[in-house]
Amino acid sequence: MKIQGNAVSWHEGCYLFGAGTRGTNQYVQQFSKYIRFSDELAFIQFNITISSIDPAMSGQVRIGRLPVSVFSVSGGSVGLSFQNIGNITLSPGYTQFALYAQQGDSYLGLVQIGSGLPCISVDSSQLSSGATISAAGIIPVV
Repeated sequence: MKIQGNAVSWHEGCYLFGAGTRGTNQYVQQFSKYIRFSDELAFIQFNITISSIDPAMSGQVRIGRLPVSVFSVSGGSVGLSFQNIGNITLSPGYTQFALYAQQGDSYLGLVQIGSGLPCISVDSSQLSSGATISAAGIIPVV
Protein backbone atom coordinates (compact mmCIF):
# COMPACT_ATOMS: atom_id res chain seq x y z
CA MET A 1 0.00 0.00 0.00
CA LYS A 2 1.45 3.35 -1.03
CA ILE A 3 0.75 6.47 1.02
CA GLN A 4 -0.28 9.35 -1.19
CA GLY A 5 1.99 12.39 -1.22
CA ASN A 6 1.08 15.33 1.04
CA ALA A 7 -1.46 13.09 2.73
CA VAL A 8 -1.50 14.62 6.22
CA SER A 9 -4.20 17.21 6.69
CA TRP A 10 -5.30 19.02 9.84
CA HIS A 11 -8.80 20.41 10.16
CA GLU A 12 -9.97 22.74 12.88
CA GLY A 13 -13.64 22.93 13.71
CA CYS A 14 -14.95 19.36 14.07
CA TYR A 15 -18.11 19.81 16.15
CA LEU A 16 -21.10 18.12 17.80
CA PHE A 17 -24.59 18.91 16.61
CA GLY A 18 -28.15 17.69 16.97
CA ALA A 19 -29.96 16.03 14.06
CA GLY A 20 -33.17 17.95 14.87
CA THR A 21 -31.79 21.39 15.78
CA ARG A 22 -28.05 21.85 15.36
CA GLY A 23 -27.51 24.21 18.28
CA THR A 24 -24.60 26.59 18.79
CA ASN A 25 -22.34 24.98 21.38
CA GLN A 26 -19.22 26.49 22.93
CA TYR A 27 -16.03 24.41 22.80
CA VAL A 28 -12.85 23.98 24.80
CA GLN A 29 -11.32 21.79 22.09
CA GLN A 30 -12.33 20.80 18.58
CA PHE A 31 -9.97 19.42 15.97
CA SER A 32 -9.63 16.56 13.56
CA LYS A 33 -6.88 15.23 11.34
CA TYR A 34 -6.51 12.53 8.79
CA ILE A 35 -3.93 10.71 6.74
CA ARG A 36 -5.28 9.32 3.50
CA PHE A 37 -3.47 6.07 2.64
CA SER A 38 -5.18 5.42 -0.68
CA ASP A 39 -8.34 6.26 -2.58
CA GLU A 40 -10.25 3.98 -0.21
CA LEU A 41 -8.68 4.26 3.28
CA ALA A 42 -7.81 7.00 5.72
CA PHE A 43 -6.65 7.21 9.33
CA ILE A 44 -8.84 9.76 11.12
CA GLN A 45 -8.61 11.24 14.61
CA PHE A 46 -10.79 13.83 16.29
CA ASN A 47 -11.05 15.42 19.73
CA ILE A 48 -14.05 17.44 20.87
CA THR A 49 -14.81 18.92 24.30
CA ILE A 50 -17.86 21.12 24.90
CA SER A 51 -17.77 23.83 27.56
CA SER A 52 -21.40 24.94 27.12
CA ILE A 53 -24.31 23.17 25.40
CA ASP A 54 -26.93 25.19 23.55
CA PRO A 55 -30.31 24.23 25.09
CA ALA A 56 -31.87 24.52 21.60
CA MET A 57 -29.78 21.56 20.37
CA SER A 58 -32.05 18.53 19.79
CA GLY A 59 -32.08 15.08 18.24
CA GLN A 60 -29.36 12.51 17.67
CA VAL A 61 -25.82 13.59 18.59
CA ARG A 62 -23.64 13.80 15.50
CA ILE A 63 -19.98 14.58 14.96
CA GLY A 64 -19.75 16.87 11.96
CA ARG A 65 -17.28 18.59 9.67
CA LEU A 66 -15.11 15.54 9.37
CA PRO A 67 -12.19 15.95 6.97
CA VAL A 68 -13.36 13.09 4.71
CA SER A 69 -16.67 11.46 3.73
CA VAL A 70 -17.25 8.01 5.16
CA PHE A 71 -17.86 4.97 2.95
CA SER A 72 -20.02 2.25 4.43
CA VAL A 73 -21.72 -0.48 2.42
CA SER A 74 -25.19 -0.01 3.92
CA GLY A 75 -24.57 2.07 7.02
CA GLY A 76 -23.23 0.71 10.24
CA SER A 77 -20.50 0.98 12.81
CA VAL A 78 -17.18 2.38 11.70
CA GLY A 79 -13.82 1.09 12.92
CA LEU A 80 -12.88 3.90 15.26
CA SER A 81 -11.76 3.37 18.83
CA PHE A 82 -12.70 5.83 21.53
CA GLN A 83 -9.69 7.38 23.22
CA ASN A 84 -11.89 9.31 25.63
CA ILE A 85 -15.62 9.74 26.10
CA GLY A 86 -17.16 11.46 29.08
CA ASN A 87 -20.06 13.47 30.50
CA ILE A 88 -22.51 11.63 28.26
CA THR A 89 -25.21 9.56 30.00
CA LEU A 90 -26.11 6.11 28.74
CA SER A 91 -29.82 5.15 28.68
CA PRO A 92 -30.87 2.47 31.24
CA GLY A 93 -29.62 -1.00 30.22
CA TYR A 94 -27.08 0.35 27.71
CA THR A 95 -23.39 -0.24 28.41
CA GLN A 96 -21.30 1.30 25.63
CA PHE A 97 -21.11 3.85 22.85
CA ALA A 98 -20.35 3.35 19.16
CA LEU A 99 -20.07 5.55 16.09
CA TYR A 100 -22.39 5.03 13.13
CA ALA A 101 -22.17 6.24 9.55
CA GLN A 102 -24.23 6.24 6.37
CA GLN A 103 -22.46 6.00 3.04
CA GLY A 104 -21.20 9.36 1.81
CA ASP A 105 -21.92 11.29 5.01
CA SER A 106 -19.36 13.70 6.37
CA TYR A 107 -20.63 13.15 9.91
CA LEU A 108 -20.82 10.29 12.38
CA GLY A 109 -23.80 9.46 14.58
CA LEU A 110 -23.22 8.61 18.24
CA VAL A 111 -25.19 5.51 19.27
CA GLN A 112 -25.46 3.32 22.36
CA ILE A 113 -25.58 -0.45 22.56
CA GLY A 114 -26.35 -3.03 25.23
CA SER A 115 -26.69 -6.80 25.46
CA GLY A 116 -30.00 -7.91 23.92
CA LEU A 117 -31.06 -4.32 23.21
CA PRO A 118 -31.44 -2.56 19.87
CA CYS A 119 -28.80 -0.02 18.90
CA ILE A 120 -30.28 3.45 19.53
CA SER A 121 -29.10 7.01 19.01
CA VAL A 122 -27.66 9.13 21.79
CA ASP A 123 -29.97 12.12 22.18
CA SER A 124 -28.56 15.60 22.75
CA SER A 125 -30.34 15.68 26.15
CA GLN A 126 -27.84 13.01 27.30
CA LEU A 127 -24.90 15.46 26.98
CA SER A 128 -23.59 17.42 29.94
CA SER A 129 -21.30 20.45 29.93
CA GLY A 130 -17.77 19.18 29.55
CA ALA A 131 -18.89 16.36 27.22
CA THR A 132 -15.81 14.90 25.54
CA ILE A 133 -15.47 12.58 22.56
CA SER A 134 -12.08 11.56 21.19
CA ALA A 135 -11.71 8.74 18.69
CA ALA A 136 -9.25 7.44 16.12
CA GLY A 137 -8.96 4.65 13.57
CA ILE A 138 -8.84 3.62 9.95
CA ILE A 139 -12.04 4.04 7.97
CA PRO A 140 -13.12 3.43 4.38
CA VAL A 141 -13.67 6.77 2.65
CA VAL A 142 -15.29 8.11 -0.50
